[in-house]
Amino acid sequence: MLDGDQNAPIVKEGPCPWAKSSSSLVFVAEQVSHHPPISAFYVEHPDSNIEVNASIWTKSKFLGLSIGVHMVGDTVVKLLDHDEEYHITFPNGTGEVSSPDLGLS
Repeated sequence: MLDGDQNAPIVKEGPCPWAKSSSSLVFVAEQVSHHPPISAFYVEHPDSNIEVNASIWTKSKFLGLSIGVHMVGDTVVKLLDHDEEYHITFPNGTGEVSSPDLGLS
């Protein structure tokens, strides 16, 4: 717990009842698969009534002198007070290899 309050009451509701107080931010993450490597995480802030669930893995492509990384997965953000749910995707990326020593630029 970041605030160091060891005497705070334990929250009785929510998926993470070990949270020390309603103002705590709870973050749980785990690698749920090794082949393919998939990571999942859960975040909640009981005081704000916000939950986040996500899973993510990558697909990489080598394209000559560049690499492309496609992020696969989904994030669900729930605003419980407003009964709203948002689905968010992760950004993809590319990079180029350059090395003046090898004649690559």
